[in-house]
Amino acid sequence: LVEGADQPWPNNMDPSTDTHTFLLWENGAPGALGTTEEDKPTLTLFPARAAGAAPTTAVIIAPGGSYGRLAANHEGRQVANWFNSLGVTAFVLRYRLGPRYHNPIEMGDAHRAIRFVRAHAGELGIRADRLGFMGFSAGGHLASTVATHFDAGNPSAPDTVDRMGSRPDFVVLAYPVITMTADY
Repeated sequence: LVEGADQPWPNNMDPSTDTHTFLLWENGAPGALGTTEEDKPTLTLFPARAAGAAPTTAVIIAPGGSYGRLAANHEGRQVANWFNSLGVTAFVLRYRLGPRYHNPIEMGDAHRAIRFVRAHAGELGIRADRLGFMGFSAGGHLASTVATHFDAGNPSAPDTVDRMGSRPDFVVLAYPVITMTADY
């Protein structure tokens, strides 16, 4: 958090109109194996509304990349721009990947992203009850996992983000990995 502020963005930023990248955990992600950029999951906001406009639907996008890299341009930023053209606020998730990270780390990053957006929905200009999750390929596998493995949050957690539920209101699976058998 910015010193003296109660939100995770600079005081001069308007989260309803400015693109910004947020760290999902300010003091280091649980299970982090280092302190490089790859060890720090983030969300990049692509707002779709003008200041003062009604809150929008939002979607968190998990790019694919064969579980070892993220296709953050064509399965991230470009998709976010397309959602913006439809009036939907988008977030691109940079989650931790193999070979260093494995399940349940990725799912924890995705759950945290959903909780983070819900916790800041009012400031971000989105509707907390219309938050979806979309994933491509390996990100589609992650999307199907968060759609079926979620919780209601911890109402007594000291971190207000952790008090939010992690269930997405809708999911979009784009050519998801749905099996790990050798035939496919």
